[in-house]
Amino acid sequence: MKPLLNKKYYLPVDITPYVGYLFVILSLMTGSLKPVLIQMGLLNKSLSVFSLTVIVAILTALIVILLKKPDFQKKHIDLEVILAGVLLLLNGFFTIIAIKYSSVIMVAAIIATTPLIIGLHQSFIDKKTISVRFVIGFFIAFTGVLLVIRFSGVEQLFMNLTGVFFAFAAVLCSDIYRILLQKLTVKISSSIVSNYVLLVGGVVCFFLMLFNIDVVMAISPSGWIILIVISLCAMFANLFFVKAIKEIGAVYTSTIYITKPAVILFLAMIFLMEKASIIQVAGIFIMMCGVFITEAKTKCPQSRAE
Repeated sequence: MKPLLNKKYYLPVDITPYVGYLFVILSLMTGSLKPVLIQMGLLNKSLSVFSLTVIVAILTALIVILLKKPDFQKKHIDLEVILAGVLLLLNGFFTIIAIKYSSVIMVAAIIATTPLIIGLHQSFIDKKTISVRFVIGFFIAFTGVLLVIRFSGVEQLFMNLTGVFFAFAAVLCSDIYRILLQKLTVKISSSIVSNYVLLVGGVVCFFLMLFNIDVVMAISPSGWIILIVISLCAMFANLFFVKAIKEIGAVYTSTIYITKPAVILFLAMIFLMEKASIIQVAGIFIMMCGVFITEAKTKCPQSRAE
């Protein structure tokens, strides 16, 4: 009699195409949780912008090293890789400051416009004419962002403008980082570049931590839990995103990822009790429509990977 475990079972429906969509949803949820957890971290008295930036970068680098066990080689480390690591670090730093001075919803809406800025920047680099569709989508998206930004009183105006400034600073860092990343992946595989970039950020933050050890020692147990969960969310969001691209391709993955601000809005209302007006909710969806118009392709590939 053959063991039961040796028996093969076959499903009546091929679920392989749906696995990619599951990875997208998992990436979307873990990635959307990160800014919500950052806001929770800022509400924790033992955590600051410095500790959230530095410790998360160190923990993320350690998690990548422990789980992926990458083979680091000295030949892959150059000024461009170091610059990419610093830009990614600044992107996280500016995002945390933006969340501190404004709402998670507002910051999410602004950062979601990053593909538009990259598209605009790339057009100037390649000296290509900007399409009418891109211009229309660009203005629709930023109209949505303006609807999300709200001001009430002089103090709130100053805080929101500070948050908006740092959110756009994060977008600018992300723009330069992604274009630099595109250049690096021509000569080095994307997985190697990603590992090195995280390593650079972790090393820089480790030395920063040594000069501010008192801040680290003051972190409470609940603060450490928040920091570890944020780091895990960042790592798993990237892992699931890469797997989703492999399964269903970058076009479908990126299109679904446009809904990230709406997911963050939903999570912020549940976990942070943030209140959003009807105009802000409408602004989120208008912004997503604008990004979709600029990102949409005339034909979507049928293959599972691009």
